[in-house]
Amino acid sequence: MKRAMTICLLAMALAPLSGCGPRGMAGIEIRPKANEIMPLDRRGKSIQFSAGAVDKNGLWVSIVKPSWTSSDDSVVTVDVTGNVTAVGSGKAEVTATLKQLTAKVPLEVSIVAAVELDPAEPITLKLGEERQFKALVKDDRGKAMPGAKVTWTMQGYAADVNQGGLVRGQAVGEAVLLAQSSHESTRIKITVVDR
Repeated sequence: MKRAMTICLLAMALAPLSGCGPRGMAGIEIRPKANEIMPLDRRGKSIQFSAGAVDKNGLWVSIVKPSWTSSDDSVVTVDVTGNVTAVGSGKAEVTATLKQLTAKVPLEVSIVAAVELDPAEPITLKLGEERQFKALVKDDRGKAMPGAKVTWTMQGYAADVNQGGLVRGQAVGEAVLLAQSSHESTRIKITVVDR
């Protein structure tokens, strides 16, 4: 009996989906799960995935070594160990396959490539005058990213800006408006003159 159990445990270790053992293997699962993944916001950023055999209750039984594929290598690539690397903005699925079983995880890569401002040229304001700026964030494929967060800051004392992009002249002199999204930013010179 002890020998049979040893053989069964060895078989499970070597081939987790063989069905050996008290709990049948119902499928495989990829970790981390989609809602646990850090944003892929830079080219070259990577995530290490692993896969495990799960029973009918969804519990991990053992780690497995599936084959890995990406649905779009222009978005993400994946190597034989499950290491995924961001290549370009877009959506793709990474699939783990073991025998007849598969598991998939959807991924989205959002790489900020440019922050365009309107107005795009240096401006002159009078004391107390306000000007509304708008920011258009684009990804590395030239597509607009309407949900991208933009942080507004002002370098210098002459003007101030709120987080909606509204600039106000507050002292005679010069300042630089900075709009930043992810790792990209754009600067605009602001000159404030007396009334």
